[in-house]
Amino acid sequence: MPSTHSNYQSKAQFEQELADRLGLVPNIFLSAPAAPEVLQHFWTEGRAAYLDNALPSVFKERLFVYLSRFCSARYCVIRHAGYLLGGAHGRTAGDASAPPHTVEQVIALLRYPPPDPASLQAALQVLLAAPAAQASFPPCGDPLEQALLVACGAIHLQPERSQRARDAVQHVLGRQWSGLAFGLMAFITEVHFWARLHPEVAIEPDMRALLDEQPELAQLLQRREDETLAALHAARPAAPDSAAGAEQRDMRHQQFISMFSHELRNPVAAISAVSDMFQVVGMADDRLRSASNILHRQIQALGATLDRMVDLSALLFGRVQLTRAPVAIDDVLTPVLRDLAPRLQEKGVNLEMAPLEQRTFVMGDSKRLAQMFESLLLGALKVSRPPQPLHVAVTVGSQQVEVAITDNGPGFPADANPLPDTGALDVDRPAGAKVALTMARAILDLHQGRARVTSPGPGLGSTVTVTLPLIGQSADTEQAPALAAPEKPRLRVLAIEDNRDFAQLFRHMLEIMGCELDITSDARSGLRIAHEIRPQIIFCDIGLPGDMDGFDFARSLRADVALAHIPLVAVSGYNSPADVQRALDAGFNRVCGKPVKFADISEALATFAMAGRGLAG
Repeated sequence: MPSTHSNYQSKAQFEQELADRLGLVPNIFLSAPAAPEVLQHFWTEGRAAYLDNALPSVFKERLFVYLSRFCSARYCVIRHAGYLLGGAHGRTAGDASAPPHTVEQVIALLRYPPPDPASLQAALQVLLAAPAAQASFPPCGDPLEQALLVACGAIHLQPERSQRARDAVQHVLGRQWSGLAFGLMAFITEVHFWARLHPEVAIEPDMRALLDEQPELAQLLQRREDETLAALHAARPAAPDSAAGAEQRDMRHQQFISMFSHELRNPVAAISAVSDMFQVVGMADDRLRSASNILHRQIQALGATLDRMVDLSALLFGRVQLTRAPVAIDDVLTPVLRDLAPRLQEKGVNLEMAPLEQRTFVMGDSKRLAQMFESLLLGALKVSRPPQPLHVAVTVGSQQVEVAITDNGPGFPADANPLPDTGALDVDRPAGAKVALTMARAILDLHQGRARVTSPGPGLGSTVTVTLPLIGQSADTEQAPALAAPEKPRLRVLAIEDNRDFAQLFRHMLEIMGCELDITSDARSGLRIAHEIRPQIIFCDIGLPGDMDGFDFARSLRADVALAHIPLVAVSGYNSPADVQRALDAGFNRVCGKPVKFADISEALATFAMAGRGLAG
């Protein structure tokens, strides 16, 4: 129920008071029309802590502008820069003896350093060297004024960690002035919070016109400065995180990466499906065929990059569970080298590796180890210069096995330390090679292994050597025969996908594979159709509309005696290990990540063909 408290004015009275005091009605005071009491309370605080604050008005505005640089919402910094330039409030409530700022003065203020450790230390030295409790404020642009603003910036960004900055400000301003400054800063913090809650607040016409006329000023005011986040982090002294805090931080990072990759996968999925369809159907025009091949290669690279981004984040944040078992090194390396053969041939690079004399076993996750070797070999391939070969050497010791991959790339000085810790790679290698090293180090950490990178010098290549604990050896070098590629069976398939474009492309994909397909866009109709047609396999998106998502569908399917046997494959942009495990726990048999590849769908069809036919028939 709206308040009828007598202290609150009518809308017209409130806006008239704003116009009388500020020369305009700022849009930030129009941001919550359904809650006029909140805005009037906001205004009451503003009058006491800001307008009627006894600090010099020019210092108040300059402080407001400086601190507002570090707010993601740009409204505050633009509006208060306008006040400094003589707009509205600057004419009616400012210091009559102080003329408006010039554009050059505001630009200089916007280029003051952020309160990073180096700038803050310099500012504190200036402040503590100044006379105590000065009778007047330093003039605009004075080094003492800049030091004051930098110290106030540190207090504003990290109030609980800025005792030295508070002491320095109080030393220069004295107790009364510093108390008023701290009170103003508290109000500025509240204004910034309100501005972030209302990013739709528009810039007033007077400042829009000025920004159109002053491109350099507009660039400084409108961009969110890169230094903002740097200042937020740099102003925080290094301190060990508590276990709970570190866990929560890592979880937030992982969730963000998962969400971000999911948003990218939806458009990539549709593009990938078009590319795959072009590859299967073919084109008569040579130019279109060439363009199709380029599209196909690049979309595959983009999809692989998304997969690596999610996977690497899980590795770095410890969100990976290994399936440990004795595994032979040659059983890991041989299929990796076989799969990389086309890439090596395409670039004209040979790979040299001496055959192993004995089977050498380590305790580990064969898939993760294969991923590590593939990543390292691809990274080496990126820096290789044909026709010089890549070398792979396996050395077996009494307690460990070493696998060394040597390229002929740019190398680095012999005394450099290119692999100080996980994710910190200073070696002069392309980004892809650095990602490969980061991923390898993370996987090795999970296997109690080690990595080192050496080079005889610039231009002489480098060697990545991974070391794993040895658990046993065997003279049996017989290899299992390669499995023949499974035939693509003709199956009755149900697909549940709400993205219209991707659903259509998914239909084409499955029909090209020879499937008899029914497709729907929501889980409840999917259950109904499943009862009607008894499909031999179901592909289901996770994020579905309505009151039932993909997880609910999987649980309902497994609880239905008539449908529980049907193989169920998730098709989802949520591909992190935690997301995959959640899908498996809900009842999915497998997860195919978006962008979906022909090979993934074909493999799923082949894997579940016999099970689907036998149980559905």
